[in-house]
Amino acid sequence: MKICPVCKQTFGDDDMFCGDCGVKLVEAQAQQPQPVYQQPQYYQPKPRPNYDHTAEFTRDDMKKNKVLAVFAYLFGIFGIIVAALIDKGSDYVGFHLKQKMKMILVSMFAIIAGGVVAGILAAVGILLDAAFFAVLGGIIMAAILITAKVIDIIVIIKTLCGKSTEAPIYRVVKFL
Repeated sequence: MKICPVCKQTFGDDDMFCGDCGVKLVEAQAQQPQPVYQQPQYYQPKPRPNYDHTAEFTRDDMKKNKVLAVFAYLFGIFGIIVAALIDKGSDYVGFHLKQKMKMILVSMFAIIAGGVVAGILAAVGILLDAAFFAVLGGIIMAAILITAKVIDIIVIIKTLCGKSTEAPIYRVVKFL
């Protein structure tokens, strides 16, 4: 069987030219499925969240209220209350007050959870007569407290440098 390459009509094996358009016929090949071209799937990374909010505030607002924002980080609840009373509606101070409040609440939860774990480990240590478990509980509590203080220092330094970023580790908590 032969086929016309132009009009795709089929003819017998003895025919040499297409009866309609006069083109030389070619041998028909067995119909093979044409491969379907698929667009390659490239890895599309998710956009990274932006934790830097510095561009949301004016330079003047940051310059005037930098000390008040740092005050909240340095003195915890007392610093938040004093900064909130002194603040005259600054978005910059409001951002840092919310950040410190989030840090305090998450730290309190971590300390309570760490205390429960340390208590359980101490009880297991007493039952098994192994001081190792009590020491491990103390190490967990110390790690929680040290991590919280290191992050406080990081945030204070960034605030003094004029940056308004969400605190590391605490930023995964999505409230306030």
